[in-house]
Amino acid sequence: MQEGNKVFCYFGCTWMASVFSGNGAPDGAWGTVIGPTCYYWGGTYVSVGKDTPNPGLCAFILYELTCDPDIAVQITNQTGDAVNNIEANERLANGELSSDSFQLNFFGGQNPYAVWADSSKRLRLEYSTFYDRYYEGYIKDAAIKYVDGSYGTVDQAIAGIRQAGKKELGIP
Repeated sequence: MQEGNKVFCYFGCTWMASVFSGNGAPDGAWGTVIGPTCYYWGGTYVSVGKDTPNPGLCAFILYELTCDPDIAVQITNQTGDAVNNIEANERLANGELSSDSFQLNFFGGQNPYAVWADSSKRLRLEYSTFYDRYYEGYIKDAAIKYVDGSYGTVDQAIAGIRQAGKKELGIP
């Protein structure tokens, strides 16, 4: 992804810009579009221990950090972090993104929130399962083995993914 390389595209999450900006991928050389399939790569922002002495306060903080669109817009504009809040992302797409946002610089002036807000409407989680995270690893492993020549064909890579699922998860 460095200057002069011939990368056509890269599938990535919203945090891709923060990882690649200043890390070899030149600002302004990238754009963002909706890919053939939209996906969600979740994560944990804050966790609360089961023995917390103040669960009500913890619930309030978690709610405010994730559900209050005013706070979500503020988080994005102060930290550059992408938030999982549909209303906040719509607002960021429609003019509330700070003019000094590193995302604007990384994407050459394009507001990526317009794409991200639109793609979030296309998420389909009804088929998501607990096992998806395992298969993601199997797919990555198979892709590496295909690229390095350990798998000579796509069919061999697919067979490797199926074998891993059967061996590790008992899924035929």
